[in-house]
Amino acid sequence: MDQRILSRYNTEQEARRYNSKFEKHWTERVSNWHERRLLRSLLGAVEAGGIALDAPCGCARLAPLVAERFPRLVEGDWSFGMLQQARENLTGIGVPAVGFVRLTALSLPFPDRAFDAVLSVPLSHHIRKPEERLTYVREVLRGARR
Repeated sequence: MDQRILSRYNTEQEARRYNSKFEKHWTERVSNWHERRLLRSLLGAVEAGGIALDAPCGCARLAPLVAERFPRLVEGDWSFGMLQQARENLTGIGVPAVGFVRLTALSLPFPDRAFDAVLSVPLSHHIRKPEERLTYVREVLRGARR
């Protein structure tokens, strides 16, 4: 992963900016609406129940949708600022998470098949190198039981 991107996202200021991004601009609101609609459809095809990983979780924007299908949710992100913002956001809307973990999606710190589902939405466009993309996909698949 590009270290400049990781450094930029690992600040409280960037977490606050990112947290309001999807409400501030109409293009982001439309994109968010479409993304949530697609995610709800995809999650509807997955057997409900168990535990899910949302990584990177960002500010937990998609966590409420995941929590509709999975009663236990782990939020993971590289950025301490994003994890703190995710915790605040989920507490504010009453969505419980069983944990908040600093991680990189290129090397998940969990055993194989640790989760019933692994959600990894807003990351792939940041991965520039083909070999890192392959590592990323393998890690997401390795972490999921189904």
